[in-house]
Amino acid sequence: MARSFFEPEEEIHRLAERIEDFCDRVLGLASTPRYSLQHTWRPAIDVYEAESGTVVIAELPGVDEGDLTVTVQNGCLRIAGVRRLPSLEGCKQPLQLEIEYGPFERQVSLPTDADADRISAHFRQGVLAVEIPQARARRAIQVQVDDERER
Repeated sequence: MARSFFEPEEEIHRLAERIEDFCDRVLGLASTPRYSLQHTWRPAIDVYEAESGTVVIAELPGVDEGDLTVTVQNGCLRIAGVRRLPSLEGCKQPLQLEIEYGPFERQVSLPTDADADRISAHFRQGVLAVEIPQARARRAIQVQVDDERER
């Protein structure tokens, strides 16, 4: 009788992904589950506080810059795009598939002091870095107060 090799870490990771997919579907955050015929994936992102504001880093290996959009709307930074399945000549059929392809979307709420007009993004070697600067401090303005009796 053949015994299958059990990898606890891999099984826990797969279970966590399925639970995340279930929660996303229940809460309406994802249109299709990760393991359906229409693949979706969720790239990893990190958000850092920096001296000049906030920095968002997204891992997007295999995504072409032309398939990537970064937008700001209603106080949210939206990173969306598609990672396309590579065409491999001479390959008949897959024997093992673990890399996820297809459309993706991630949203990050902007800080209340973000200066949306000065947001910049840099995409290099599959890593997207979005810099969200803080709004410049506004100087105090003295307001003249009129005495009602002088009118």
